[in-house]
Amino acid sequence: MAVQGPSLALSPYPPYQQKIILPRAVFKPKPWSTVSISLHHFVGCSTANATTFIDGTQPKPKPILPDYIHENPENSVSEEIRNLCKEGKVQEALDIFHILRKRQGIRLDRETYAVLLQGCCTIKSVEESRRVYGHMLESGIEVDASLSANVVAMYCKNGKLVDARQVFDKMPERGLVSWNVIIAGYAKHGRSDEALRVFCEMLEEGGLIDGYTISSILRACAAKFDIGVGRQVHGCAVRMEFQNNVYVASALVDMYAKCGRLEDARHVFDKMPERNVVSWNAMVAGYAQHGCGEEALKLFWEMQVAGVKADHFTIPTVLRVCAGLASLGQGKQVHGIVIRCEFELDIVLGSALVDLYSKWGRVEDARLVFDKMLERNIISWNAMIAGYGSHGRGKDAILIFEQMQTEGIKPNHISLSSILSACSYSGLANEGWQYFSCMRQDYGITPRATHYACMVEIIGRSGCLDDAYYFIKKSPIKPNAYMWGALLRASRVHVNMALGELAAKQLYELEPNNIGNYLVMLDIYVAAGRRDHAARLKKMMKDQGLNQVPECSWIEVKERVHKFFVGDSLHPLTAEINARWMKLTIQIKEAGYVPRSSFVLPDIEQQQEEFACYHSEKHAIAFGLISIPPPKPLQIVQNHRICADCHNAAKIISKVVGREIVVRDPRCFHHFNDGLCSCGDYW
Repeated sequence: MAVQGPSLALSPYPPYQQKIILPRAVFKPKPWSTVSISLHHFVGCSTANATTFIDGTQPKPKPILPDYIHENPENSVSEEIRNLCKEGKVQEALDIFHILRKRQGIRLDRETYAVLLQGCCTIKSVEESRRVYGHMLESGIEVDASLSANVVAMYCKNGKLVDARQVFDKMPERGLVSWNVIIAGYAKHGRSDEALRVFCEMLEEGGLIDGYTISSILRACAAKFDIGVGRQVHGCAVRMEFQNNVYVASALVDMYAKCGRLEDARHVFDKMPERNVVSWNAMVAGYAQHGCGEEALKLFWEMQVAGVKADHFTIPTVLRVCAGLASLGQGKQVHGIVIRCEFELDIVLGSALVDLYSKWGRVEDARLVFDKMLERNIISWNAMIAGYGSHGRGKDAILIFEQMQTEGIKPNHISLSSILSACSYSGLANEGWQYFSCMRQDYGITPRATHYACMVEIIGRSGCLDDAYYFIKKSPIKPNAYMWGALLRASRVHVNMALGELAAKQLYELEPNNIGNYLVMLDIYVAAGRRDHAARLKKMMKDQGLNQVPECSWIEVKERVHKFFVGDSLHPLTAEINARWMKLTIQIKEAGYVPRSSFVLPDIEQQQEEFACYHSEKHAIAFGLISIPPPKPLQIVQNHRICADCHNAAKIISKVVGREIVVRDPRCFHHFNDGLCSCGDYW
């Protein structure tokens, strides 16, 4: 159903600042209590209804002309071309068209031109479309609204929006489909302002509006994060009785979610009597994008219970959520869905699985997925390089980096950042210098701040802090937080208070609200025995209202994630955990462990030896030892950098109990095994 749209006025802003002003009487949203969203069953949000094009793949060209076409009956020519297009043999149809268009007097009918244009859209050939369209005009075929809409849709689908607008503007009559196609084209390609302006033109000309129009405008609002206009369009949809339209309801969920209004998105979602994969995807992605990973996973499993089959958008989204949370078990279940449903291991899905297993310390599993991928692009290779690098396997990262080039994939700036980071984490200084030195010559890449920061890490790891500082000062780009942060961390490791203060001063100006920089400087002061400096810095943090996020560690046992905070006693097995830790403390002290209270972060006032027992990662380790049978490794995720005392304790624990302990902190992975750590005590 299409209805007459209200008139719409433009505000007197410059073109790049224009906003649409919607008449209050029609567009003012009703209160939520009066807004009832209900949906019919739907298949999905697609442009198919507007464009009538069919996606497909281009067959191999076979320019063979049937014998009877040489006899030149025009009806046979048109019929043959239409049949070939319907069979998906678009290139063969075009070959016939190009041969015959060189002959004088050959004319095709309107339907044949329309089918050919649809075929050109299928194979995404703008040039072929232009030839067909030009020949059609030369032949004197009258171009009606439907045919013009197909041409506009073809240009929009291929991102040729200028060409699309030119054809659109020349149309003597523009129907609903034509308006929808051009608006959707602008919205799809991120031209939200243009989409909104065309929508205004449509209403001013008294054009009809349907659900597809509204959904396209909501998509434009979502891209601009324009909740104000989005709410007005929502009110328009309700007042014009489009609330039951499948496209509109799903677009509303997506718009509210992308604008950060998750409660509003969920309100619309919950009011839908029937939902399909598009609706679920919009809500799951909304939770994921705004850091609500647990809610996203919960909703995903509700989706499975509801019998809605996940698609190639759902799965990568959920895998990224699992990678960010301490939820390898759920990630494996999602991988199981991929296998059972026989999803093709394409670039997006494969890269998401590589990222999941890499972030959970399962680099070998990540490599298995990587090797099974049917196709790999630069994103896939970068994910594998970064996976090896973050686990201290720099030599493996170098091998995969070189293999990537052997297979014809040219590294980009992210590839170089990943390989330099890998060299840094693995202490491969010579290799790091070689890659950095040849970035311009061999790869055509000008080093960025991230590359310089990696080199500061490499220099700092060797203890040459003065050289690291000199490297920063002599860099051709203005030093930023990445570079000064690398110097600050190096100063912490080597307890260089002077350079640490110099780097921290720069960071306080560049990132005044980043509490991590203050905490690293506190570490340096305490390690250097300068408690007076530490006290002054703590007072400055308090005066500025900088509060540390509570330290938390996660460990997954039997597909359930357990959280531990510093000094808490909320876990139901707290007594058993404390008893196991006390026993463990005796064992590791006998093996040489000495609590390093000077390295305990001074954000807690007590600095006694006993306090070190209550760090969250130690609770997680103790719980893992009583809950996870050997020889399975303990895998812990935490939201804070592991302190030196816990780092030292974990190394000795791994040797005493004969278990591998993997800790993922915001900086890197720590594989504790037989008394050693993969980071080389530099993090």
